[in-house]
Amino acid sequence: MEEEFDAPLFKVLAKNDTGQAKSNQGGPVIPKELQAYMPEFERPPGVHAPGMEIEAILMLGATEVDRVKARYQAQTWGGTRIPGELRITRIPALHKVSKAGDIFMVERGLDNRNLFRLTLLQQGTEQYSEVHANTRKRKSGALVKGAPPATDAELDSAEKEQVERETKAFEMFDKEAVKHETKTKKVARSRAFVKLVGDYYSGKCCLCGQGLMLSAGKWETEAAHIVPRGKEGADDARNGLALCRSHHWAFDHGMWGIMPDGKVMVRSDIEGHPQNASLVAFKGKELTKPSDASKAPHADALAWHIANIVNRPPPAAS
Repeated sequence: MEEEFDAPLFKVLAKNDTGQAKSNQGGPVIPKELQAYMPEFERPPGVHAPGMEIEAILMLGATEVDRVKARYQAQTWGGTRIPGELRITRIPALHKVSKAGDIFMVERGLDNRNLFRLTLLQQGTEQYSEVHANTRKRKSGALVKGAPPATDAELDSAEKEQVERETKAFEMFDKEAVKHETKTKKVARSRAFVKLVGDYYSGKCCLCGQGLMLSAGKWETEAAHIVPRGKEGADDARNGLALCRSHHWAFDHGMWGIMPDGKVMVRSDIEGHPQNASLVAFKGKELTKPSDASKAPHADALAWHIANIVNRPPPAAS
């Protein structure tokens, strides 16, 4: 599954951001108005260039050219200037070919907040022309005006709210949030749901117990809504299951569900297909429980899934 990214930020590069600069700066400056969307790091006085390592996918137009351990850092000139400029450095595949007037785009990973896709759009290319039209003569900002990515503060706040919500009585639907929340708030809340469900099941599928993990800590498993978000189901761990991609797909399509006694049921019409044998093998078994018993799937949500997804009438034949 490919990485997913939050809404893009952009900057029209100045000469000082590029490899053209005589001062030989290591990468583009991140303007103050964009810094809230980047990670926070400590900047103790006296440190030459405090900062942090970030994972970066480097794109030249639509082509991936490298994956590197880049650095997001403050340039303090030997600790004499605080806080100094903030730059993304160690991205030579883009920095060496960048020129003043090119567009530099920054997108942050939805699942991995330390992963960034950095794209250089060079003047004269089709991709540059398309994006340049959306800048509306701005030098930097959210590419889609009025739709910025989520900030660290918003993500932390959403996770805190989510944890607090899950201590209260379960509410299966979240109609008000669906109707009135901003896009940024929805992204932050959704990411909190994904993180917490993954944590409660230690990144493993609660049906089969499998789940691959990258060295960076990203799980293969996905946070599945029992009552789908499209039906205004709540972003609440009690309305969630950690499932591998295959079992998530099968769950969303009503091939299996969980009965009131907590055991897996498999829809009878799919049992006769040989390719479904691995799923049928779990019939009558119990799911792995989350590490926190209070975050177990709520009976009301499971009953709704059986009634509305598993037992819904099949589509009419055309």
